Parts: sequence; C-alpha cells; structure tokens
Amino acid sequence: MNTMNTKPVKLNQLSTLSTTRTRGLGRLAHDCQAILSTIFKNLIDSLDYWETILSKQRYLCGNQLTQADICLFTTLYCFDSVYYVLFKCNLRRILDYPNLWNYLKDLYQHPGFKVTCNLDYTKRAYYMSMTEINPNRIVPKGPIVDFDEIHDRVRL
Repeated sequence: MNTMNTKPVKLNQLSTLSTTRTRGLGRLAHDCQAILSTIFKNLIDSLDYWETILSKQRYLCGNQLTQADICLFTTLYCFDSVYYVLFKCNLRRILDYPNLWNYLKDLYQHPGFKVTCNLDYTKRAYYMSMTEINPNRIVPKGPIVDFDEIHDRVRL
C-alpha cells in the first residue's frame, strides 16, 4: 500500500517551507561554526599562553614537575598526530611552538613517561573509533615525530 501523500502542494507553500527550513539550517550551521571558531580560538590562545610561560620556566608551575605537567603532556603528545588532523586543530603544530615542543620532549624523556606511550596505538584508537568524523577509519602513517630528539629545557 502506498502511503505517500499525493495531494498537490501549492508552490507558495513549498517555497515557504523550503525557505524556512533552509534559513533554519543555515543559521544552525553558522551558529555551530561560530561556536567552533570560539573553541578553536580558545585552544590557540591557550597554546600561545603556555608557550610564553614555558619560555621563562621549565614546567607549568615553576621548576618542579607537577600533576599539571602530566595532564598537559597527554594532550601535547597526541596533538600533532591526532588533534591537528582529525579534529582540524590545524593552525599550528606543537612542533611549531619551540617552547612547547622542547617541553614535550623533556617530559617524554623523563623516567616513567616514555614507557606509557604508544603513538601507533593512540592514533589507531582515535582514528578507528571516531567514525562520525572519520567514516572510512583511515589512520594516517605520519607524521613521524621524534620525541627522543635533544631538548633545550635544561637551560631554565
């Protein structure tokens, strides 16, 4: 049985409905973009803030490693390989922030950090599970990141 409504629709009704729906969607898309733009700006502002702080001191709270450093480490560790690409946080990589990059390498090279890290596993976990934004579940091969590269944090 065909339950489709076959009554003729007046052209002006269709036009009104279409315009209302289109404007509504357009407004929602604009609002979403505005929210995302604000979040993106906050992210970049935060990275810039910590870049400045870390130009003057070795760790977030001075010269002693704290839980705050451990928390930031997990985000910075994933940033270039996951957030930059998958979440489109692609204005600058951590590698482009000299103090954040050297800070990240410094933390990674501390005893206890490196043994907890597996970048391939982390990338697979993100890229394979986020099917709404990566429906084909493609896991990029790069970037190649050398966390064992010499850092300059001992100067602080």
